[in-house]
Amino acid sequence: MVVVDKGKCTGCGSCVKVCHEHCMSLAEKRVVIDYKACSTCTQCIAICPEKALSWDRVLPVDFEPALMPSLPQLEELLGERRTIRAFTDERVDRKTIEEIVSWGAYAPTHNFHLRCIAIDNPKIVEAFDRAGDPTGETSV
Repeated sequence: MVVVDKGKCTGCGSCVKVCHEHCMSLAEKRVVIDYKACSTCTQCIAICPEKALSWDRVLPVDFEPALMPSLPQLEELLGERRTIRAFTDERVDRKTIEEIVSWGAYAPTHNFHLRCIAIDNPKIVEAFDRAGDPTGETSV
């Protein structure tokens, strides 16, 4: 659940403006949240300049400005991005899978279900593939 630290909140309204569910409002310069309408997208937490919002009191992580790429670096990275889709049978270790999934939670999906389950057991993955394919065939 999104929690507001009333001691840090300045009532700037940034969270209210970014809320696509319109479940946040300002009342006397204080944030009010309608939790029944909240989809837990956490965009309000990311946008708050005072870090007054948190997820169950887990504060957002500061970004290190010195580690941010420059615009030319981003343009080069995105311009050079290529893939040949030549996957190997080599398994990805669990730690790497968990890291990828945790970063994926930051991506806006407009699905807003932040619960992620990483399945790295080939038999379970195959069963999910079969269950999602009405023909019963697995896709590669």
